[in-house]
Amino acid sequence: MFRWNSSYCENRCRSGNSSYGNTPHSRGNYMFNSSETKGNINAFSNPKTVAFQSFSRSSSAEPKAWQNGGGMTSSSSYTYTGKETGNTKQLQDNARDKNNFQQQCGIYMQTIEDLKKSLSLESEKNRGLIERINGYEQEISNLKQELTKIKSAPRAVDESPMLRKQVGDLSRDREDFMGRWEKEVHFRKGIEEAFAAYKKKSEFDINVLNQQLADMTQRFEATKSTIMTMETRIRESGKSETNIQDLLRQVRLAAEEELRKYQSDAELKYSKSISALQTQLQGDAGVIGKLEQEKTQIMGSFGDLKTRIASLEAQIGAMGQEKRSLEALIAQERSMAASQLHEMERRFKEMQSALFVKLEELHVSKESYIPLKAEIEAMKILLAEEEKRLSTPIKYTTTVKQTIHQTDSSFTNKSCFENGGGWTTKSRGNIGAMGQEKRSLEALIAQERSMADAQLHEMERRFKEMQSALFVKLEELHVSKESYIPLKAEIEAMKILLAEEEKRLSTPIKYTTTVKQTIHQTDSSFTNKSCFENGGGWTTKSRGNVYAPGGTSTRRTYYSK
Repeated sequence: MFRWNSSYCENRCRSGNSSYGNTPHSRGNYMFNSSETKGNINAFSNPKTVAFQSFSRSSSAEPKAWQNGGGMTSSSSYTYTGKETGNTKQLQDNARDKNNFQQQCGIYMQTIEDLKKSLSLESEKNRGLIERINGYEQEISNLKQELTKIKSAPRAVDESPMLRKQVGDLSRDREDFMGRWEKEVHFRKGIEEAFAAYKKKSEFDINVLNQQLADMTQRFEATKSTIMTMETRIRESGKSETNIQDLLRQVRLAAEEELRKYQSDAELKYSKSISALQTQLQGDAGVIGKLEQEKTQIMGSFGDLKTRIASLEAQIGAMGQEKRSLEALIAQERSMAASQLHEMERRFKEMQSALFVKLEELHVSKESYIPLKAEIEAMKILLAEEEKRLSTPIKYTTTVKQTIHQTDSSFTNKSCFENGGGWTTKSRGNIGAMGQEKRSLEALIAQERSMADAQLHEMERRFKEMQSALFVKLEELHVSKESYIPLKAEIEAMKILLAEEEKRLSTPIKYTTTVKQTIHQTDSSFTNKSCFENGGGWTTKSRGNVYAPGGTSTRRTYYSK
């Protein structure tokens, strides 16, 4: 902005500098150029000097006539050239400034368009990344659901390490994508803040340029109107008025009035722009103070979070060490249980083979007992027939011939024939001999019956002993199976505890003010479910104390037979 003073213009006029338009904003410097006179013509100091005169092709005597107050000849012509030359230069300067401002405005608009395009590209890229992250999160949730289903469903023992490895890989991928997403969010936030600041600055520059352009346009229009009015006045004064002093006074008054008007407008606009800039600077200073305060708070909280992260990492390392020790103890107990399982299986197979041998012996004894029983039944039938025959009355005749021929089909036992079984001679009315035969046969039958009964009792005793031994073995087997039931229940409890521990270790840690989580493992002797499903157990006393993270203690004692 420029401030104009009428006294400055008047002093410039009186100093004799007639070159109008040497400075780009020298308004009111109304000097007149002459092609014939030597030196500069001062229109305000010499009252005899005619304003706006320019001699064209006149003699040297004519200026002297004008200086001496002589009249005007017909050969001289007057033209108004100085002011038109200055106004043309000022218009060119104004047009040049206008073009520069328009070029700057175009550059700013092009920069804004480029920033908008880059912002749209970054937004599309961030949107694509967010969609990919959402897809990966959905995939992770689906995989977690499948993992929970697989954990709840019965599965083989060898699948758990592979699934844990897959879960670890997916967790690492999720953490990587989350880190990339956070970096993209911070980068996008920084770009948006820079774009907002640059947009605000460009809007402010555009407003300033628009105001300057409007000011220059207004000045141009005012100057143009002033020039037109002055030209009309000069034409009118050249036709009718001959008083040069009044004309100069009117011109000076008009120029001073226009200068005062322009000065007041410029000062008003300058004060408005200064007040607007001061308010904006105050607002920016408040925002900067708030941002500095937030920055200090964030840096303080960042230090606290770093210390918390370090403490949590130390706790995680301790928990990992405890987990590794627990896994080593579990592997040791698993190997012990596997060896005990093999030992019990060997003993069970030995018992089973012994039982099969006893059952085979019992079956053989039963098979040997069947023909003996049939022989006893045949002897009983023969004795009944003999008693029936002996009980019938005997008819005496002069000659009694009774012959009993005994073949191998009559008696099957050898001892009966050795003691006089069967007759091969003739007997006549010998009742005493027959009674003695009967008594000997009865004694033989009683002896054979007692021997068969003794053998039968012995076999029954052996069968009962084998049956009692079998019942004892079955009872021991049942007791051993019942002893597995509490072990299986404890194994299920330990499986639940291990699953909770793995879940707790796999979940991301939330940073809080105080995090305390301690697991104490003393005299531990726990095994995985897969070990006990194969029949594992303990042969010595073992005690396991597990102190849960919440402070609740659980004490279990296992005793094996």
